[in-house]
Amino acid sequence: MASKDPARPARSALIIGAGPAGLTAAHELLARSDIHPIVVEESGDTGGISRTVNYKGNRMDIGGHRFFSKSDRVMDWWMRVLPCQKLDTASQILSYQGQSHGVAIGTDGPDPQTTDKVMLLRQRKSRIYYLRQFFDYPIRLSVETLWKLGLPRTVRIGLSYIKSTLFPLKPESNLEAFFINRFGRELYRTFFESYTQKVWGLHPSGISAEWGAQRVKGLSITKAVWHFLKTALVRQGGIRQKGTETSLIDQFLYPKLGPGQMWEEVARQVKHGGSEIRFHTQVVSLRHDGGRVVAAEVKDTATGALSTIQADFVISSMPIKTLVLGVDPPAPAEIQEIARGLVYRDFITMGLLVTKLQPRPDTKDASGRNLIPDNWVYIQEPDVRIGRLQVFNNWSPWLVSRADTVWLGLEYFCNEGDDLWSMSDEEFSAFAIKELETIRLIDRADVLDYTVVRVPKTYPAYYGTYDRFPILRDWVNGLDNLFCVGRNGMHRYNNQDHSMLTAMEAVTNILQGQASKDNLWEINTEMEYHEEKKVTGVESVSEGLLDSGSRGGYVPDTYWEKTHAVYPYYPTVRHRKRFLMNTIGHLITRAPSPRQDVFIWDYGCGEGGVLKEMVDRFALKPQQTGGCDVSEVAIGMAKENLPGVILTPNLFPSDIPLADIINCSELIEHTTAYSHILLWMFQHLKPGGFAVLTTQTGRIHASDRYTGHTQHFQLEALETFLVQEGFDIVKARKWGWPFFTAQKYLTDFRFSSIQNSFLEGSLNWRKKAVFWLAHLAFYVHDAIPFGPQLYVVVRKPAGGSHGSKPTPNRKE
Repeated sequence: MASKDPARPARSALIIGAGPAGLTAAHELLARSDIHPIVVEESGDTGGISRTVNYKGNRMDIGGHRFFSKSDRVMDWWMRVLPCQKLDTASQILSYQGQSHGVAIGTDGPDPQTTDKVMLLRQRKSRIYYLRQFFDYPIRLSVETLWKLGLPRTVRIGLSYIKSTLFPLKPESNLEAFFINRFGRELYRTFFESYTQKVWGLHPSGISAEWGAQRVKGLSITKAVWHFLKTALVRQGGIRQKGTETSLIDQFLYPKLGPGQMWEEVARQVKHGGSEIRFHTQVVSLRHDGGRVVAAEVKDTATGALSTIQADFVISSMPIKTLVLGVDPPAPAEIQEIARGLVYRDFITMGLLVTKLQPRPDTKDASGRNLIPDNWVYIQEPDVRIGRLQVFNNWSPWLVSRADTVWLGLEYFCNEGDDLWSMSDEEFSAFAIKELETIRLIDRADVLDYTVVRVPKTYPAYYGTYDRFPILRDWVNGLDNLFCVGRNGMHRYNNQDHSMLTAMEAVTNILQGQASKDNLWEINTEMEYHEEKKVTGVESVSEGLLDSGSRGGYVPDTYWEKTHAVYPYYPTVRHRKRFLMNTIGHLITRAPSPRQDVFIWDYGCGEGGVLKEMVDRFALKPQQTGGCDVSEVAIGMAKENLPGVILTPNLFPSDIPLADIINCSELIEHTTAYSHILLWMFQHLKPGGFAVLTTQTGRIHASDRYTGHTQHFQLEALETFLVQEGFDIVKARKWGWPFFTAQKYLTDFRFSSIQNSFLEGSLNWRKKAVFWLAHLAFYVHDAIPFGPQLYVVVRKPAGGSHGSKPTPNRKE
């Protein structure tokens, strides 16, 4: 935990909610600052909907929580709290898509047979139950699937998918259109229409497409088939799996005693670090003045006693609807109207203990017991209201008190106060047991025990006044010291890892004094959908947050430590440097300042290779150049080679001279916050100054994920975005076909071998020979205006302002 500075007045942060977001925020504040966290929780439990309910020794996971993330920062955070179990030697380095990530958890991990403080590595299995049969989820191209669906329906599915591909619905304004465009109308009607209405209580045509963008992500028939073919040919062993769509994840971590174990341990660490956690404490109102929250009025739910908490910062995961309607003085009438119209879907889960499932060929496990292998099953049958069935035995055997029993979780989606919600526990159990009998999964005679748990406001809904939510969000963001995080705090269908990342970013903003909260709201946005509102043509694979941890799946410091000896010899790096030197040499003669006064800034300077070349080739004085990079290791290397040059790990320095030329090479593909970088460049260029950008286009391959790419750009889209920032386009082109293109595709096969043989370590004769031959071949690309590499030169107009032009304006 961070040390305290006795000379500095103590600061505090009120954290509302002891779920994943709130406890992560408290943990981060204690670890990274001297700010004192005060956590208030309305219930008597930690973990929110990620808690574990213990009923007579049988533990229930509320909704099923897989511990996986595309963020290394979250994965590493989890494993520091609960280490992964001991694995055999062959599996101790976890990887994804064939590339090693060096997570050593094998023979040194704890043994779950002897300790509880451990996470298990579990295989994901989930299926669809429809027509009283089990279907793979996602639907896979197989003889078994075709047989179960029947030939007429299969033909209709294929034809409707082709139609949706050729003639997609435009605009894609609701969830129905979103599903049809990705799966075809027939498959949508078969597997999505009735189930979605069961989950949300509303037809998909009345739900925003943003739900699909965040929950289904980029999944489609094409990607499901491709995933099937790849898994049939190449074993994918990793749990990080950043290139895998969320709905296709095949492995995950899971605490031995359920998800609540993670948050109970975090709460213990937080209290040990000096934080307060006040249970049964409800926030009644937040008082604000001058654009800041100044105090919170809270109520002890046991006694009704009111008290006031004053804090320098407020991090809230309470429902944003309740927060807004409780501020003092009241929010404007329009904001209150939007808040009142926000809708939630509520949730009932019933733990059901049975001796066995109903005997049938597809409900036997490897040992011959009547136990299906699934973690959970989507119940698509239209004649029952149950939405999902959890099989807790398959999450962790330690969730079940007796190994000879089957511990199920029957999940129902409802609205607080409706007929399901209002049933007594006895009425509800009789209703639910009858439904499982109806679809032939259990016999009533095998029931041993049950318990019913009701969870309000489980799912923030994307209808009601949600289409006006940005207005409410902007008003809340106007309270400078209030940070909304988590699922209900942001009214966004976040997973655990997304909620944690919002808390981490909130803490980063507090510590850096950052006024904008855009980085919080960019978490868990599907880039292709999200960016379409501003500029189309952005292909994304993960959350690429510009923070102090790993970005887009790699750690910059570690990357530079492993590659610094060979990186300057990569063929693409040499050709890119050639292009940059020729371009910058030309721009120096056109810069606003005389040659002897030209100032050049390298944004994302890495180890300083390009800066060193500029200084040497153009005889620049040290004070004429500078650069920044997120990696302190890379900045350290650059300082050794460039004494006197301004170099900083601060990505948004404010105390540098305005630049005549800014080079931003291979950076904006690493972060979804690229708009902040482009704005900084515009603001720090002299009028008439130039910026040079290089980045990538096309699909994201294994080599791109290895270097931390979070999205690629179509050239026309990037030009449009640059123009919207206020730049004039001077020159733009593609480069790299056919050899660089082929190189990218080759890395998708046996990437770990390529990584170990060529991309890392020392330089040897074999690497030199291969790099030299490839470098010569790559000269062909100069004559072919296609390929995955983008080169763009832009100019800040003399007297131009940010965001001044709506369309591209080419100068050459």
